Amino acid sequence: MIKAVSAVLPVLNEEEILEETHASLCRVLEELLGSDYEIILVDDGSEDNTPQILTRLDQHPNTICILNTGPNGIGACVRRGWDAARFDSMLYLDADGPIDYMELKHLFRHAPKFPIVVASRDVRGETLGRTALSAAYNAVVRRLFPVGVPDVHFGVKLVSKEALQKVSLQADTAFFNVELLAQAAAFNIPVKNIPLHYVFRSKGVSKGLRWPLVLNLVREMASFYWRFPRLRTSHGKTPNESRSPV
Repeated sequence: MIKAVSAVLPVLNEEEILEETHASLCRVLEELLGSDYEIILVDDGSEDNTPQILTRLDQHPNTICILNTGPNGIGACVRRGWDAARFDSMLYLDADGPIDYMELKHLFRHAPKFPIVVASRDVRGETLGRTALSAAYNAVVRRLFPVGVPDVHFGVKLVSKEALQKVSLQADTAFFNVELLAQAAAFNIPVKNIPLHYVFRSKGVSKGLRWPLVLNLVREMASFYWRFPRLRTSHGKTPNESRSPV
């Protein structure tokens, strides 16, 4: 079980759910870790009342709010939050409350052994079309990269600072998830996948399927596809070498 955590949540136009998410996460982290936690909320250029809410939440003793950073993208927000983190265990969470936060104890329990612990959705609450699109995307990603998990972009990941120092994250979109997991597999960084029950958002609107974001994600996928073999070589491996046993 970890002793402390820095939880980073990218935020974009979440005025309807942000305070509820923050209060729920605070209660759970205090129960699991006492006062040894921090919540870092990174605004991605919100145009509703989210900046005003963040200004209020910034008064909480365990909360840091980073304002006026966007729009840059979810990957850029996560990187900025992780750069500001003071604890060795760093958590990435979507701001819409995708799980019952008490289930974070399962990630925390595995973290001492696994530098990266990720969650995947065992039950979906999404529409058939969105579920099919997600399944197709994950299939393409697993075909192109050794990600090793069934649900690449699910917004629940726990990463150690030591593991993060071994990878190169450049994607500004949610494709940073693929960069992280593909490099972890290539560089023999142990990853633990845990199926968790998916909680469909109760308020607000999902931001993930806007066409500009999709196009940027495809562009970053193409860029990483050509960069990935060079990353492996610079790490002391050739692209054709098989993964060593962990």
